[in-house]
Amino acid sequence: MNKRTLLAVLFLANIVAVVTGAYFKITHQGYGDSILIVSFGLSLAFVVLALTEVFASRRIDTTQKLMWTVGLIFFHTIAALVYLLAGRRHVIDASKGLIEYQEL
Repeated sequence: MNKRTLLAVLFLANIVAVVTGAYFKITHQGYGDSILIVSFGLSLAFVVLALTEVFASRRIDTTQKLMWTVGLIFFHTIAALVYLLAGRRHVIDASKGLIEYQEL
């Protein structure tokens, strides 16, 4: 499984777990706390993987890396969605282009 697929699966599983856990908590059903803890773990895994890609990129500067870090930590859902839809392509394609240029 490549990183893009893994990030997408982690993000979607996190969203499903948050919604399910919140529903269970609101309706006072069992295991709501456990589901929310699982969603926190999924969120943490996503942030760690995304930040490793951001910090491994050679194209984006330190300011952009800092912005991605703050966004992914404090505004996880919105920043994760933006990262998956647009930001990751900018970070990864740019670093691949740099690697291909160095190989030539």
